[in-house]
Parts: sequence; C-alpha cells; structure tokens
Amino acid sequence: MGYGRSVRWEELFAELEGHWDALSASERAGEIAERTRAELARVQLMDRLRASLGREVLLTLANGQRVSGELRRVGADFVLIGGGRVELLAVVSSVVAVSGLADQSRTAEQAGPVATRLGIGSALRRIARDRLPVSVALVAGGEVHGTPRRVGADFVEIAEHPAGAMSRADEIVRVSALPFRAIAVVRREVEPDPAV
Repeated sequence: MGYGRSVRWEELFAELEGHWDALSASERAGEIAERTRAELARVQLMDRLRASLGREVLLTLANGQRVSGELRRVGADFVLIGGGRVELLAVVSSVVAVSGLADQSRTAEQAGPVATRLGIGSALRRIARDRLPVSVALVAGGEVHGTPRRVGADFVEIAEHPAGAMSRADEIVRVSALPFRAIAVVRREVEPDPAV
C-alpha cells in the first residue's frame, strides 16, 4: 500500500514538472517573440536593403514605373541597381514597394559612416564630373534626357539633349534644374568591363 502512494506522488510531481516545463516554454516563446518584434521595430528599410545587397530586386516607383536588377549599393537616400549595361540610381523617397529582399531572418546591416553621408547628390556629382549622359524619370511622370552639368545641395542641372546624343552645344535643347525630390530614377548606360 505504501508503494502505491509513492507512485501517485511521483506521477503528481511528474505532472507538475510537465506543466512547469510547458509554462516555461510558453513564457520563453512569448519573450522571444516580444524581443523579435522590438528588434524589428528598430529596423529601417535602408537596413533591409543593405542586408539584400547582391540580390535581384524589383522596385515600384511613385510614378508607376517598375525597375529591376541586382542591388549593388545602398546610399543615404538612394539605391543602385544594375543589370547588363544599365545602372539605375533610384531615389528611395520615390520607392513605394520593394520585392526580392533577403529573408527577414538575415541580419539587417547598419549603415557605415560613409554610406550615411553618400546621398544622391554625391552619385550625381560623379556622373557630372565624368560628363555621362543619363535619362531621368521624374516622380510626376515623364523623362528628361541629357548630361548633368552642376549638382547643388538639393538639385541637379541637366543639359537636355536627345537620348543617345552627346552634350555638344548644337545638341543641347535647354538646361533644366531638377530638385532631387522630383527624381524617381536616373538611368545610365555603362561601358562593358574589358576584363570580362
């Protein structure tokens, strides 16, 4: 008879331990979920983009245009995507959706000190310095073809000329100043890499 009571106590303790383990696991799962939500609440779109470098992405822009390619660089306010002989600088404020981002479990990367300073103006200054022709898709719709001449704090001056033409005086139709906030994407063709 004493043996029977001992078994019941063991069963009771085993049952209590089982409940305790289940409760502890449930609390741990809840705590992990809460921490995950708190971490995700601090992640910005630019962090998710940096975690997706090298992936094929599709951007939907405010002007309705969709552009895709390999995500090559993430600046302070722009992304560079490319494919083939075309590179696109998309102003992030004009992006309304991004598809193709890396899995959420991949660690989002914080911006380094250089990336936080390199904005669309820096990229456009480089293009202007090299006198490279571009096509600029505007947020409001339409495109401007030409060569960037000067880049200010919040605008770029484009010497407009027909697409595919060079910035020669006889080809220039007009010079237009475009505020950065009016730009959706800047498209340029790049020279093929001779090493390939």
